[in-house]
Amino acid sequence: MLLFPSVAYSAGGKVTSPAGIAPDRYVYYPATEALQDGEIRLFACGTGSPPARRSQQATCWLVELGNGDKLLFGIGTGSMVNIAALMIPSDYLNPVFLTHLHTDHWGDLATLWAGGWTAGRTGPLRVWGPSGETEEIGTKFAIDHFLQAFNWDASKDTKFYSKSRARKNHRYRI
Repeated sequence: MLLFPSVAYSAGGKVTSPAGIAPDRYVYYPATEALQDGEIRLFACGTGSPPARRSQQATCWLVELGNGDKLLFGIGTGSMVNIAALMIPSDYLNPVFLTHLHTDHWGDLATLWAGGWTAGRTGPLRVWGPSGETEEIGTKFAIDHFLQAFNWDASKDTKFYSKSRARKNHRYRI
């Protein structure tokens, strides 16, 4: 069971519903008008290719439904810049669907995941993706190892850097 707050905050004021809008915005943003039941809105948050470009992020589509659901299809490298510009509260950016596991389709997952809990996400980020022909190229394997790689962010004990912790720096070539 996932719990969502009854009120979320975004630039311009309170958002009382995942299908609602933030009042009194000081500039125009897409999605400033409420969707009606049965309507759909599609944002291209990234349409680029794997090589990074200043003004074109990698694959990411945000689908908003009239019932308030917001679905992300891909979360490619750099796409969180455009998603963040929409000022949608983090609790409403769920789930993420990955078509496959190339970095141009999930390279900004860390930014969405870690940025979500720092911005007040109250529940888990749900990720759906392919099983892969073998275990090591499937989504479960990728997410398990993603969480290991970002264990500083995943651990409740290390969410903030402590100067008192002894550290060794290591250099790796990958």
